[in-house]
Amino acid sequence: MSVRANRGGSTPQLGVRRPIIVLSVARGGWLTGLQARPWWLATGLVLGLRVVLGVVGALSGGGTAADDGLRDFSDNLTAPGSAWRPLLLPWDHYDAVALTDISAHGYPRGDNPLNAFYPLFPALTAGVARLLGGHVVVAALVVSSLAAVVALVVMHRLVASVVGTRTAALAVVLVAVSPFGFFLLAAYTESLFLALSAGAFLAMQRRQPLLAGVLAAAAAACRLQGLVVAGALLLAVVLRGRHERGPRRRMLGDAVGVTLPAILVSLAFSAYELVVLGQPSAQWGAQHWYGRHGLAMPWTVLGDSIRSLASSAHPEELYNLLLLAVVLAALALTVRRLPRWWTAYALLSILLPLIQPSQVTPLTSLGRYSAVLFPAMAGVAVVARRRPLAIAVVAASAAVMLGRFVVFAHGSYVG
Repeated sequence: MSVRANRGGSTPQLGVRRPIIVLSVARGGWLTGLQARPWWLATGLVLGLRVVLGVVGALSGGGTAADDGLRDFSDNLTAPGSAWRPLLLPWDHYDAVALTDISAHGYPRGDNPLNAFYPLFPALTAGVARLLGGHVVVAALVVSSLAAVVALVVMHRLVASVVGTRTAALAVVLVAVSPFGFFLLAAYTESLFLALSAGAFLAMQRRQPLLAGVLAAAAAACRLQGLVVAGALLLAVVLRGRHERGPRRRMLGDAVGVTLPAILVSLAFSAYELVVLGQPSAQWGAQHWYGRHGLAMPWTVLGDSIRSLASSAHPEELYNLLLLAVVLAALALTVRRLPRWWTAYALLSILLPLIQPSQVTPLTSLGRYSAVLFPAMAGVAVVARRRPLAIAVVAASAAVMLGRFVVFAHGSYVG
């Protein structure tokens, strides 16, 4: 049977797709065989990491935790003495404890640290928990796992539309094994936010601004950076309008469609917290519970981070500073390869921890923020796309992630 390839070098016709994939794997193409099947790649990564990290967490003594005093043991699967505790507890620390608490009991009234969290992830977790006998920790892990698979598939399709399927497959692997990539599988919002933000970008890439606006609104119901997603979509509308010189009325309609839903969602949640819960200044007011008391200049925060690292006060700042350097370098090296609105989104997202410092560590959560910055990971994949360098980068990143996860599994702070 003859094979007729496209001029652009894309996948051959369906009749020979499977043999080509099998042959490519046999010849040593470590990503080639899966690059055309993002669902297989994403599912394999999520299941593999769930098993490997789960075993590592249990064997390293992750069944004990330094943050048990914060925990609500109404979900008896995580209670001391439970046979499930060593398997579940490594994934349930810090923000995860707060999110599962909201899922089980709702938001508290008054000034409370739980009111700093957005409602979409707890709402989905509560819905799944009803199907699982009320076990909110298990439900949260189910939500994060499913969202992680969807996020990696959507990201693959998005990145492939710009830099090709092979580089997209590498970018997906880099996200999954990034130094803080384990947060995609923990009871955190990372995987859900990545699925929604990448989905909004993909919809915009496919000229579906209304769908992009809806997904950006869902992202805004997941975490604050959803507003940054909407801002990036607005920039895409402006850039496309200048390039294509279409009717201004259409451009204005697209601009409203991609931004207004996210703004309305954010305002509605703020009004709910302010009026119904009595949280001062809505979710912004609850940030003081996490050591965030105001804004600062980025260079001031960077200076504080370097000084805290030099004085050994916060050695975990080393990871935040290194990740910041990698993200900025990747974006700078690929500024001509990636759409400008992708780069703007990544820069604005990484700016948030640089202007809102925490008393815990100067760059608190920067590692988690970088884990969902798909434009930065796409940039790293473009730079490291040759096989020897790609293997080295993936191996080094996975090793760092494993070490960081062991620390997190014990309930210790990882930055």
